[in-house]
Amino acid sequence: MASLKKGKILVLEEPLSPEEETKLIEATMAKITSNFPGIEIGSLGPDNEIDKGVRSQLIRMLGGKRSGLTVIGPSKYVRQMKKNPGTLHLVAD
Repeated sequence: MASLKKGKILVLEEPLSPEEETKLIEATMAKITSNFPGIEIGSLGPDNEIDKGVRSQLIRMLGGKRSGLTVIGPSKYVRQMKKNPGTLHLVAD
């Protein structure tokens, strides 16, 4: 959260689960002030992608990283975030 308050955009190398995303939003809502207006979150992962093949399912079953990513940025810098099935577009100041 401290990096986001400093205006940094974070890219995580795997998607957040729905539960993790919910917890992040709840924690952020508790810290919203005029100096920190909130965050924007965008994730791409197996549920959002076309690739749900046997290979990626096997990797997940063996404990490998989930394919995908998560982008988290402060609302005052992220002007637009669009998610399509296999892409995530971000426009930031």
